[in-house]
Formats: sequence, C-alpha cells, structure tokens
Amino acid sequence: MKTTFLHEDILNLMKNFRYDAHPMGIMISTLSALSTLRPQSNPALAGEDIYKDLKIRNREIYRLIG
Repeated sequence: MKTTFLHEDILNLMKNFRYDAHPMGIMISTLSALSTLRPQSNPALAGEDIYKDLKIRNREIYRLIG
C-alpha cells in the first residue's frame, strides 16, 4: 500500500520533542502535521464537498487511526 509509509518530516518532528514531553501533546502535534502532507485531502484545494463521499472520509479516518 502506498499509504503505509511515514514521511521523513514527521519523523524529524517527533524526534525534536523534548524527552519529557507529554505523549498526548506529541500525538496531537503529529496528527496536525500529517494533514499538511496530503494536499489531495485538503477541502480548500480538492473542493469543499470532498468529505461528503463516504469512501474518502472513511479512508482518511482509517489512516489517522492506523
């Protein structure tokens, strides 16, 4: 699958947190950063009704849970 890789920028982001950073803060920041790497999932670029398609919406949900 082509959605199973973790971008190098995300790895660098996670490595730059302090050793005692709270795990929830790291997770929230990482999920936010992931959204910047998929422009095709950005409603501002792909159209405002992109998430009205159940298949696309579920794909993004599964990606985040994974």
